[in-house]
Amino acid sequence: RFIHDRLLLAARRGLAYTDVGIAGVAQSLGFADASYFARFFRRFEGVTPSTFRRQTGTQSAGGQ
Repeated sequence: RFIHDRLLLAARRGLAYTDVGIAGVAQSLGFADASYFARFFRRFEGVTPSTFRRQTGTQSAGGQ
């Protein structure tokens, strides 16, 4: 659970404070597949990465 918490913290930071695309955030956290990252994020956070990003007001310039 500790590892999941740390990954979620890093994911939330990457989505909220950078313009890196969701696939780039996933890759930077060691996820080989962006769709697996999205499922992981939604399971523990309750929303998809793109929804989280919209809620925090950060939009990726390079797309998602």
